[in-house]
Amino acid sequence: MQIVMFMIKEKYYAIESKNVEEITQQLTWTPVPTAPEWVQGLINLRGEVLTLINFQQLLYPDGGGEDLCYNRTIILSTEIGKIALMVDNVEEVTNIEPADIELADNSAQGKVAGVVSIKDKIVSVLNLDALLPKSEGE
Repeated sequence: MQIVMFMIKEKYYAIESKNVEEITQQLTWTPVPTAPEWVQGLINLRGEVLTLINFQQLLYPDGGGEDLCYNRTIILSTEIGKIALMVDNVEEVTNIEPADIELADNSAQGKVAGVVSIKDKIVSVLNLDALLPKSEGE
């Protein structure tokens, strides 16, 4: 299984590359009044308007008052459409064996599928379906 490994606040995370459309530099956004705190705003990516998600706020809604060091944007294709994630830095794209993923406990509310060791780094493999809230209309 191929994953994209990235950093948020000096911690390593990964998502399956099949969901990643592209990785870009930091993009400017327009704030959205009354949006959830994890919605940073809207971006315009080559004429397509996407929701920009503050990944740190989505993962840790009650903690980490410090601002995210936003350097890269990961564009994902999901069941609810394309979205953009703010991350510190994208480290690498690599292959792992699914059997190497140690299942996570339920402390992360299902957002983390498990952890894997890559080059002496502990990487949390994210469960994208559990991580992204469904549309309120569904």
